[in-house]
Amino acid sequence: MKQLFIFLMLTTASFSFAQTEIIAFETMDGKWGYLNPDGEVIIKDQYIDAHSFTSAGMAIVHDGKERRWKLIDQKNIEIELPGSIFESKTITYGGQKGFRDELLMIEVDKKHGYINGAGKVIHEPIYDHVSTFKEKHAIGEIGKDFYILDKTGNSTEVLGDITLVSHVINGFAPYRNKAKQFGFINENGEIVIEAKFKKVGYFYNGIAWARTMEGLIGFINTRGDWIIDPQFKRVTNFNSGAGVVRVLLGDKLLFLKKSGETFSVEGMVTAGEFSDGLAWVRVGEKFGYINTMGEWVVKPEYSNAKNLKDGRGLVKKGSLWGLIDSKGKLIAQPVYEKFGDFQNELMAARLDGKWGFINEFGKLIIEPKFEAVRAFKNEYAAVRVNGAWGLIDKSGKFVIKPQYHRLKDVEIID
Repeated sequence: MKQLFIFLMLTTASFSFAQTEIIAFETMDGKWGYLNPDGEVIIKDQYIDAHSFTSAGMAIVHDGKERRWKLIDQKNIEIELPGSIFESKTITYGGQKGFRDELLMIEVDKKHGYINGAGKVIHEPIYDHVSTFKEKHAIGEIGKDFYILDKTGNSTEVLGDITLVSHVINGFAPYRNKAKQFGFINENGEIVIEAKFKKVGYFYNGIAWARTMEGLIGFINTRGDWIIDPQFKRVTNFNSGAGVVRVLLGDKLLFLKKSGETFSVEGMVTAGEFSDGLAWVRVGEKFGYINTMGEWVVKPEYSNAKNLKDGRGLVKKGSLWGLIDSKGKLIAQPVYEKFGDFQNELMAARLDGKWGFINEFGKLIIEPKFEAVRAFKNEYAAVRVNGAWGLIDKSGKFVIKPQYHRLKDVEIID
């Protein structure tokens, strides 16, 4: 097996390409291939499934003739890997097909490991189970032993009376002991907070929630000391950057600051999370937004509202949606049926059953005329017209006319 790993690394090291833009496409008869934004076919349609290329120039495809998954480069040359077959769960591992964040889990003889986007083995397939990567780390298991894996190939064994290790977030991971109590380890696998809690959250900005064995929740620091005493039934994480979370004290919903101070809004039924300094609050059947002082920035006048994302919040009047900015200003009137994500300075918006794009100021930049769209990525977006997918640039001009059953995002190979 080691010889195969060495061959893989030597093979991938020999490839060197200029930067290329490449898109996976599916023809109307169900065959997949790859082309560039000029519409030139780079790899002809020959596969029954194909996934996007990594930045280093690797892609997962399914060869119908050979009835197997394989890894190819942009010249359609197969890259050998340890093990001859990708299991189906490998391709959809973590809920995302193909590589995820330039990483792919491989399986050999029912053991698991990882390769990176260049096809290099960074963790040999020796683990009974591996988690997906969160931030910089994944968790591997061999028998009853746990290991913290990083993206460069380092593996650190976790020592102690441990039966479960969760993801490493912000340098700390919750763990559980044989008594089913929770504590924390650091990214070096060292126990830094002894297991004494019924359950714990993750550390954000040096604070994590923890539930006592009696069932009440408070907040601890990275030494395991209480900074806000356990008294709540339910809480959220201090992960928004606003320093304010929602808590349930008895039967009353409150906002809690890091100082331990709480505040509420008269008539509050439910509320969202703070983002960009605002949180939506429902009073009766109406929604508005407050700041971290509990003051109304947007009066409760909407029939629905969503957490702000990328400085924009969705607000609804009747059955239609609009947008506010982080100051509470309405930047897109509630005339749209649906919005997509804001990417590459544009956001998809549906009006009268057709999709177009607005900019960060809510101005309609590309008229709604498409049946379906994908978000812009690397200056292009896939759009569907009359059941066929094509590709547009940020001016709305077609660079590839609608003719395909499916198109994936434009990826850049270095």
